[in-house]
Amino acid sequence: MIRRLHAGERLPKAQIARQLGISRNTVAAAIASTDPPAYSRATMPTSFAPFEQQVRQLLDETPSIPATVLAERSAGRVRRRGSGRSLILTSNLPFARSGDVFGDQAVAAAMIDRIVHHAEVIILNGSSHRLRNTGIDTLPSARSENTPH
Repeated sequence: MIRRLHAGERLPKAQIARQLGISRNTVAAAIASTDPPAYSRATMPTSFAPFEQQVRQLLDETPSIPATVLAERSAGRVRRRGSGRSLILTSNLPFARSGDVFGDQAVAAAMIDRIVHHAEVIILNGSSHRLRNTGIDTLPSARSENTPH
């Protein structure tokens, strides 16, 4: 599109940049390039990277190790790594309604139990800052059956 605007319609680079809302350097690079545009980003290490060597070693020792056993043997490192660090989880649903999300109250209770075991739970009761000028007090998903709208 940029090449067509520049070569076909004879628009200057500055005008193309203004029309498309991009920088003139981007327009110049697109015109100079013969290849189609491509997005590239440097690879970043994943959260799994610190444990990859241990997991690979366990798989080399026992190739048929079940995933659950592999997770248990690696979990000690994950737990130690996570201790002393903060994790913030937010939800507009009360704990009692979490079974609606997971489809099973027992599964939801088990997951919440594991998450809040060593947690400090802060429940904020009040109107949402996001909803302050909308005339809505709470989102429908957060309302209990007896909460007024």
